[in-house]
Amino acid sequence: MDAVFSMLSFSFKYLIKPLKEDLVRFYTVFVELLLHKNKFVRKFAAQSFSYVLRKVKFTPELVKLVCTVANENAVLGICDLLFEICSGESDSLHSKASEVLTSLLEFEHTRTDKYGKLLVRHLYLRLTNTIDTSKQIPMFEILTETLSSLSVSLMVSVINDTVKLKFAKRVTHGLSQHLIKTLH
Repeated sequence: MDAVFSMLSFSFKYLIKPLKEDLVRFYTVFVELLLHKNKFVRKFAAQSFSYVLRKVKFTPELVKLVCTVANENAVLGICDLLFEICSGESDSLHSKASEVLTSLLEFEHTRTDKYGKLLVRHLYLRLTNTIDTSKQIPMFEILTETLSSLSVSLMVSVINDTVKLKFAKRVTHGLSQHLIKTLH
């Protein structure tokens, strides 16, 4: 197992250019590690691949490739990957976070299945739970700027989740509905 991890680490470091050039083909194979049932394998795969994705532009095609998930288990692996891209050093956001979060939110509001919304909610919960509170404002600015005109219900769901996580309370359904009506 140690040799496999070493091989992957060196591959990402020294083969970055060919990986970026053939990202689609590489991702279709590598995604199996991101969907692995062992959370440590998923985490290592996400950390490794985030190195590559931080070096490319997050286009709608890339977001569609990375974020198209077909089940709830896949949400966890993709969430790990997006989290690793967005989280920076010392409990702050990475400089790539703004581009990734905006692209993700713009893509996910168009989906009709529940997995895209679940992915966004999981990612924001992970970021909220990890990023220093004083450094979270850009996350929520991106959320409100992107979703206020696209998907108010998803925006309210993320805010509800955040309130529950931080204060062990939930914004009432009536207040949520009022916010949705007011923002439309």
